[in-house]
Amino acid sequence: EFTHKNSLKECHFKNAFFFCNELFDSFTCELINHDKIAFVENFKLIFKNMDENLITKCKALNLTKGELSLELEKFFKDLDQACERFIFAGFDYGTFNAQNFSLRIYQKHEVFSPFEVSLKDFFGKSDLTYNVNFTHLQKLIKEYDFKPLAFKKQSLALMDFGFEDLLEYAKNKNIKTYESFLSQAKILFFNFDEKFHFFEFQKN
Repeated sequence: EFTHKNSLKECHFKNAFFFCNELFDSFTCELINHDKIAFVENFKLIFKNMDENLITKCKALNLTKGELSLELEKFFKDLDQACERFIFAGFDYGTFNAQNFSLRIYQKHEVFSPFEVSLKDFFGKSDLTYNVNFTHLQKLIKEYDFKPLAFKKQSLALMDFGFEDLLEYAKNKNIKTYESFLSQAKILFFNFDEKFHFFEFQKN
């Protein structure tokens, strides 16, 4: 039986295991360009001066140009308060020491830059994503005194999980199952770029 919760604020766990796929790149983010922050006016991105608090946050991350997720910080606070102990594992696209914009629009299997199109054409009809700032993620893990367990590219993580053994087992049991797994393996190993990582951390 499953119980749906709208927020971690509704939860209290003595022990918890979290697994997510591309969660953090679904969080809202701010677009930072030196001492300016983006706003949307008339469906166009406009950069204006940002406050000292945000400037301080960006300096701590050595972030001069790129995305900053304040929602990620709120999530870590809620995660810490909701759980006495946990293990958190997930996959996400991201980079360290980001110094450029990665925000992109997906619509009908096509990718668009929000800086080069009329946002009105995409509002409510498309998806937004960006590369997670792994420098920010690791900083939060350290600030909350969580223990990092793993951080590696997806291909290496799959090998560590025994994907090769799974293929060999399927090959010896059922050729159709093996061919299906092999097809999936090609997608997992070759269709994801080097920015796609597995990470795992825990609270004791």
